[in-house]
Amino acid sequence: MTDNEQIYASWLTDDIASSSIRLLKGKTYNFHLMYVPDGKNILASAGSTYGNPFFHLGPLKTPQLGSINYGGNYDMNYGCYGAAQKKGKSSYYIQTNAWNDVDIYYGFKQVKAESDAEININLYRQMFGLVITATNFTRGTLHIYSGMAGESYGEAKGYNANIFDMTPSSPKLDKVLEMNYMPWCSFNIGVSSEEEVANWCGPGEAYAETLKIAYTTPDGETLELISQKFIAKRMTKYSVTIDVDELVQEYYSTLSATKIEDDWKSEGLEL
Repeated sequence: MTDNEQIYASWLTDDIASSSIRLLKGKTYNFHLMYVPDGKNILASAGSTYGNPFFHLGPLKTPQLGSINYGGNYDMNYGCYGAAQKKGKSSYYIQTNAWNDVDIYYGFKQVKAESDAEININLYRQMFGLVITATNFTRGTLHIYSGMAGESYGEAKGYNANIFDMTPSSPKLDKVLEMNYMPWCSFNIGVSSEEEVANWCGPGEAYAETLKIAYTTPDGETLELISQKFIAKRMTKYSVTIDVDELVQEYYSTLSATKIEDDWKSEGLEL
């Protein structure tokens, strides 16, 4: 919650309906709300603090469940990423948690404090869909992951990232995923209206999603096949069909060589 672009208060609660916040009459406040359904059972936690998106890295503190913190000493700067840290994931790294399937909802409302009031904030699901169909896929394994997880399949594996494997027996991937960048105020790309939240598609080309596809051959060699940027819109499904044989045909091409018999030329050498 901000007041003139400064943090006025922040809190973490599992019962928003019972929350009551102290406001100064005549002042205007921006309410930024994040919601993870059943977050207490899904997200990694340490005591009363929870992982992404309710995590803060830096000089400020991460809010604890049940407390309202006035002033600018608490924040949740990882709320600007769609990288919820599930139970079992020991790292808060964005690379480790990019393209999780944890539902995240965001809401925004600007309120001028005039009197006691009930404030209702609409929440919008910030997810997108990815459907990949592989044709002419008879051998090897395809690996699908976010460019946020690493520049290569090996780097993504090193981060224990979310990598979705496709095989000839399962040639279709259908996933609902968190957007990599969310309409949260901490990243200085936050929204200033409910309409922006409802129509969120990321803050521009620099923050686009990157679809990465790698392929491991039956012999165990990994090839990086595709690295494609796209700007994802919330609640939109993106479909891709890939012809595996066409993509890897160079690897499976037969090599041949022809010996050229050149005629000798003669030149004098001056000493």
